[in-house]
Amino acid sequence: MRRLAIAEFFFIILFSKFGLILSYDDDFRPFFTYCGTNNTNIDLDSSFSKLFSDLSSKADSSNDGSATTSVNAGTPYQLNGLIMCYIDSSQDHCSQCLNFSIINASKICPGSSTATFTYKWCFLRYSPNNFIATVTFDEYPNIYRNDIKSNSTTLIETVYELMYSLRLEATNSSNFYSYGNRTDPGMNRLVYGLVQCSKDLDAISNCGLCLNYAVGNLSDFMSNEYLSIGTRLSFMSCYIRYELYPLPLLTFKSPAPAPSPAPIPGPPTRIPGAPVPIPGLPSSILSQPSIAGSSGSTTKHIVIAAISAFGALLFLSVSAVCFWRMLRTRQISTKRENGEQSGSLSRSRVKEDASLECSISGNCHVFLLSELKSATDNFSEDNRLGGGGFGSVYKGVLHDGKEIAVKRLDGGSKQGFLEFKTEVELLAKLKHRNLVKLLGYCTEKNEKLLCYEYLPSKSLDRILFATDKIKREKLSWHTRYKIIEGISSGLQYLHIESGYKIVHRDLKPENILMDEDMNPKISDFGLARLYQDHQTQMATSIIAGTYGYMAPEYAMHGMYSEKSDVYSFGILLMEIVTGRKNSSFCNNLIVYSLVSYVAQRWAQGEVEVLKDPVLEDACMSQLSRCIQIGLLCVQQNPINRPNMDAINLMLRNDSIDIPALPRIYMSRPDLLVYQYSISTTTTNSSLTTGDHSSSTEAGEAKSTDKTTAMLDHW
Repeated sequence: MRRLAIAEFFFIILFSKFGLILSYDDDFRPFFTYCGTNNTNIDLDSSFSKLFSDLSSKADSSNDGSATTSVNAGTPYQLNGLIMCYIDSSQDHCSQCLNFSIINASKICPGSSTATFTYKWCFLRYSPNNFIATVTFDEYPNIYRNDIKSNSTTLIETVYELMYSLRLEATNSSNFYSYGNRTDPGMNRLVYGLVQCSKDLDAISNCGLCLNYAVGNLSDFMSNEYLSIGTRLSFMSCYIRYELYPLPLLTFKSPAPAPSPAPIPGPPTRIPGAPVPIPGLPSSILSQPSIAGSSGSTTKHIVIAAISAFGALLFLSVSAVCFWRMLRTRQISTKRENGEQSGSLSRSRVKEDASLECSISGNCHVFLLSELKSATDNFSEDNRLGGGGFGSVYKGVLHDGKEIAVKRLDGGSKQGFLEFKTEVELLAKLKHRNLVKLLGYCTEKNEKLLCYEYLPSKSLDRILFATDKIKREKLSWHTRYKIIEGISSGLQYLHIESGYKIVHRDLKPENILMDEDMNPKISDFGLARLYQDHQTQMATSIIAGTYGYMAPEYAMHGMYSEKSDVYSFGILLMEIVTGRKNSSFCNNLIVYSLVSYVAQRWAQGEVEVLKDPVLEDACMSQLSRCIQIGLLCVQQNPINRPNMDAINLMLRNDSIDIPALPRIYMSRPDLLVYQYSISTTTTNSSLTTGDHSSSTEAGEAKSTDKTTAMLDHW
């Protein structure tokens, strides 16, 4: 144990010495990074070298720090890149940001042929796919906002008016940006704003499309709960910002003649994971940030001194952490040897605990069992919030007054250590307003405890399916639509924006928790799985989840993908609209899906009948769109289901037409679903396909044109 700790100690020292990424402060540290799948089959070193050289050369000679390029087009080594400075950066900030983004790219995402980096002052993106001249809609933007709140009741309206006027100006400008101000009557002061599109867009109309989408997303970040006096939203194809002070506009001096580019070498031999060499970078890009008012020699000494001091401080910090971990490991080992821990763990369990701790160390808190016992009054029944096959959930209060929810897994729980480990490791990496926040965990004395933020409104099913009509009436149509958008936003993040490509596999009302403002948060990630960019489906021999919400291909064959979550979302959407459980349509041992009922009413044009009776304020046009989206989500063929990014776009933009269902489904709505027969003669429920599967295949064959159009859309 001691030798292992010492080896770990020296490894971390070496890593901290030689693996540092060039970053000096928050201005030049990416606050969003996406690394695609590592491409191990093709050596792209020479393509990277040429790509970065071209981008830096073009950006250095431009008047706004932006550039696009494509290298080795039409070959397996093709790469497309875009780099741009935001128009509110200074010339120094722009140059330094371009420098850092290019040099650090291969260090942050070694071996990845697809990557995106968003900094405070600039943006870098590259991919083998040709994204240049097209609009990219990323539902979850990168946000950078002021921590100071505003009490103005008119600021939201003022910002919207300003942003929409700037959007119109930008779409009529060849510069693809606009800057202006407007007086906020609530504060009686000017609000300044700007909008900017990437110059690679092939038409000004595309700029307007992106900005319209961006301004529409401001509503998610300008709630009365948190109305910041300044906010920036950065998307893949555009950028918007507002502040209460004048914003600088980027101006470049006339560029000096660019030096002759160095010859592009062939693929160099290098250690895997090492930085990609970047020949031919202009000196203005490769130079370190200058310090105004100092000579070149003084600047060099100051930079060297600063780096040395930073390195020394980092070395001492890492050494202290390693020493503490060695001491803690020795203490735990001594306790186990002396038998001081009751209920000692088996050797295999010790290994599991160690791997869990090492994999998430620093990302969430490790609670002591005594802390959680004290917080929950020793897991008293009075503090029990609910439970299920996994165990029980208890409300607790930490010593600092913070309210928490503690999930305590039973010894015979359906959620074993693997699921527990999966949930901890995934939630420690993820951060989104529509995902439940994991505060920490505890594995002391054979316990498996997960500690979450406390959400007072509990789960969605407690309200949506409540027998108390007054409680159900709290879910107005406005609230329900907000819940639908929030869940879709969370799934979009899991599938695409998180960078991890995660399938939840157990989406249902019980796993949607509600905060005090009725904002939804997806929870229970014990069954979640990661998948790679190149994978369209994955298989498992163990079917886990909740019948009624599982996609047919998963329930029958163990095949799952992000389209499995889309199917579950479709069921959930219909439940929210109708206020009826999917399992409420039963007759003896035959389960008739809610989908059959909804599809039949939809085909007959009886949308009004589908509305939850307690909804008196429902917007029927929105409700109708939701039903249509839900039916698209639950089609038997996963290929025909929309992606979550398409679903988000349809939910947030009423002007976008929703594709019609294939004609065969309008004449035979029963073909939309499998009818499941549940066997009660075995311990585990099994699902078998009904007689409609062959009819569906024939029906789909008759509607080839319609299906092809849908596939083109998705």
